[in-house]
Amino acid sequence: MAGALDHQVGWIPEVTYGTPLTVTRFGEWDLGNSEHDWDPKPVQGTGMQVGDGGFARADRSVAVVGQGSGKIGLDIVPKGLGNLLNGPFGTGVTTLVGGTTWQQLFTTNLTGSLLPAYTLQYGVVRSDSGGTVDAYTYSGVTFPKLTLSCETGDVLKGEWEWDARSQTKVTALATAAYTNTFTPFHFGQAAATFGGALVVPTTTVMGSGGTAATNIKSFSLELDNQADTDRWVFGGTRNQPRVAKRVATITMEAEYDAATYDDAMVGHTTVGVSLTFTTTDALSTGFTQFQIMAPACKVTAGGRPSPTDETPTTELELEVKKPSSGAALYVAVRTSDATNL
Repeated sequence: MAGALDHQVGWIPEVTYGTPLTVTRFGEWDLGNSEHDWDPKPVQGTGMQVGDGGFARADRSVAVVGQGSGKIGLDIVPKGLGNLLNGPFGTGVTTLVGGTTWQQLFTTNLTGSLLPAYTLQYGVVRSDSGGTVDAYTYSGVTFPKLTLSCETGDVLKGEWEWDARSQTKVTALATAAYTNTFTPFHFGQAAATFGGALVVPTTTVMGSGGTAATNIKSFSLELDNQADTDRWVFGGTRNQPRVAKRVATITMEAEYDAATYDDAMVGHTTVGVSLTFTTTDALSTGFTQFQIMAPACKVTAGGRPSPTDETPTTELELEVKKPSSGAALYVAVRTSDATNL
């Protein structure tokens, strides 16, 4: 019998867009940050009959197609999230570093214009005394937007916004099994850089370089693929969402202890930014790590603070740009997870 908070969320990459599979990976759902919805998108006939009283007729309204939407909120942990991270990036690879140590590398150098497709299942516990769990299964799921964020006093969090082609409540609830035994990445493990020369990560080596930024209080990265999720065609179906002009933004709060950020904003300087979390969880080679690296950013707002009687801080906004070579954005994960993306 399920307990009151025994909800679950699981996923699996699809082989064919819109053809559902049984979910095999599961995340520890985040209270208040895991949502799902279905819009039946009904069509309404406009004809009226004498005696309708001015109301649209119920028998002229029909749900022809539908569209799912929602988000998955998860603490970012060192294992079990690789194929989910690949969703909004679309270009990911897992490579053996040595022994039982693997590195996952995700970049924005998308091949083609389509995002990977997934089957997604939510298990929601009813309020009845029997602990009944309803399974909501969505197929043809893509992830147009990803946000990764961390603040002082908190863990690194991810939020995946998703779109779905179809849904059913007939598919049986999959049995949740969790692969991760590590604690989430958190602010105490974080090291940031701003400016300086960055060396981007490869399939086997984590990124390095940059000028240490020891005054960062919060960090948030949003990757928006601006995917076309309205590719409806006759027959009541919808084609796989297509990526448009991708946009990535970084927002940071930093203590104002130098004019570095203002100088970068005024000079419209191209700066590299990175954030690396390194744990004490030992692998056969090194420790588990999570790294975000954007080699070419522009500070667009927030370089200078207003006078205050408190410690002065700046609220920085940066646009992630494409450098002359390489990708605009990298995420690298050092892990014991050998799962092929």
